[in-house]
Amino acid sequence: LKSVYLCSKTVLPPMFEQRFGQIINILSIASKVAFQFSSAYCAAKAAALAFTKVLRNEIRERGIRVTAVLPGSINSPFWAGMEHHPDFDLMLTPEHIAQTIVDIVKSPDDMTIEEVTVTPPLGIL
Repeated sequence: LKSVYLCSKTVLPPMFEQRFGQIINILSIASKVAFQFSSAYCAAKAAALAFTKVLRNEIRERGIRVTAVLPGSINSPFWAGMEHHPDFDLMLTPEHIAQTIVDIVKSPDDMTIEEVTVTPPLGIL
């Protein structure tokens, strides 16, 4: 939550001046799904999603778009050392999320993609 707040605080002044910009917060499906043994993580992601929604409502009239990306399980170092994790072969790759961000950035200026949930083909793992 702190990083989402600090990054937004840093980039907003020039965006306000130009009356244009886009903030994309990469959060987690855990912002909406309560995963066992992950209470602090899920709570932090839910708070970051709430911050993203409120920020969007506060600044949309100033020409700034705010999007939340909620990825499911990604094959990344995040899982290192965790005893229980989904099958790595079933997970998304970082490239999937990168492509999602490219698609959001390329979207027409006269629309806002408020939230995108990205999961592997089998759904939430």
